[in-house]
Amino acid sequence: MQIVLKYFYRNEKLKIGIKKKRKYERRYKIAILKLVSNERAEKSHFTKIVDRGKKEKYFFLVMQLVGKSLADLKSVRPHKIFSLSTGIGSAIQCLEAIEDLHKHGFIHRDIKPANYAIGLGDQMRVVSAFSAFFKRHIIMKYFALLMKRLRC
Repeated sequence: MQIVLKYFYRNEKLKIGIKKKRKYERRYKIAILKLVSNERAEKSHFTKIVDRGKKEKYFFLVMQLVGKSLADLKSVRPHKIFSLSTGIGSAIQCLEAIEDLHKHGFIHRDIKPANYAIGLGDQMRVVSAFSAFFKRHIIMKYFALLMKRLRC
């Protein structure tokens, strides 16, 4: 079960979302977002964690809100395609997000326009990777892939 609440902070500059999920599902995502959040400073391609906490049966995560997904933006365009410059710009930013994950030894496994969104406000031109990541931790050792799983 996942619950997403939108909340607008007092000064209206910070818009956040609150997600609630079971403990084992959320713990992994928090660890990964903490690792990659320092990449590219102001132009980070990952949603920022505002706060987090845990209760007996679940974790909650307060994250900065993002705008519409690339899939939503594409669907309202004429002929459902981006212009050449928009396509190239968003592709470069999506690849930068993937590169940031790879630097820390993770792969995404669910790359599609619905899992990328534009930012809000002053971050409107930044594409963020978000939502349902399905990741594996990859360790290269003697050309063998060892996968770190959340649970067996």
